Amino acid sequence: LDPRIRFPDADDAAKEEATKHVLRPDGQPLSPYDMKRLQAYSSNLVDHHLILDLLPSLAKAYFSGHIPATLSYSQAAILLTLGLQSKTVDDIVKDLDLPSQQVLALFSKSIRKLHSHLHAGKQAQIARKLPARKELKAVEGKLRPHAVGVDEELEAGAKEIQDGWLADKALL
Repeated sequence: LDPRIRFPDADDAAKEEATKHVLRPDGQPLSPYDMKRLQAYSSNLVDHHLILDLLPSLAKAYFSGHIPATLSYSQAAILLTLGLQSKTVDDIVKDLDLPSQQVLALFSKSIRKLHSHLHAGKQAQIARKLPARKELKAVEGKLRPHAVGVDEELEAGAKEIQDGWLADKALL
């Protein structure tokens, strides 16, 4: 089994589809909170225990070919054992004969890759919903600079206030 699943050119539409196929155990798509947890783990801010509930969904989507990421053999093996076989890191250390720090580093690397693809898919999904940018040439005729610069306008306003103070002072 080659862990490097061959994907056609992963464009925005394919990445957007990836986010639709990653479903939590309750059947719902990943929530913004789930994405935030993945981001926090990818940034090494939290422990791997915080994202263990998302691993079966991520592993299933990756091995089904829905997430266009490329993982090494060891990264795929770790994702498979943690996500689909529900084993612990200690079991993987025994099975793969690797130090636990290396197992966690490879796991972190694979989660970073998966998160980057999911994040890009969410960005493409949101970008598709935004209104299209209008050409600047159409707006160019409507936008003109002010005849008076900001500094000049501020100085004129300050002078008016000072003149008002001087007039009030002269009346007293």
